[in-house]
Amino acid sequence: MTRIGFHNYHGKVLLHSDKSRAVLLPMMPTLKALSNYIAGVLDRSWIMSPEDIREVVVLKGRRKPKIHGYYDWVDGKLRLDKSKPADLHNLFYGLED
Repeated sequence: MTRIGFHNYHGKVLLHSDKSRAVLLPMMPTLKALSNYIAGVLDRSWIMSPEDIREVVVLKGRRKPKIHGYYDWVDGKLRLDKSKPADLHNLFYGLED
């Protein structure tokens, strides 16, 4: 159960075609809502295709966000890439408390 107006998950989509550019994602209450948003963008977009997505970096938190995980876009859904531990990346980037 999520609280109304409480948005925790946001992130960016990294693309194969342009490695220097990232598509920023708005804050959503759940990962499912974030996944549905990405699916909607891909349906409407002429710039980005599902094959063009290299990875999705999901952040959690508002004031001091931390990396929640690295996800792949598989069959229209976010799938966690377990080979990239988010805890270590949080340490590398100084996102831990």
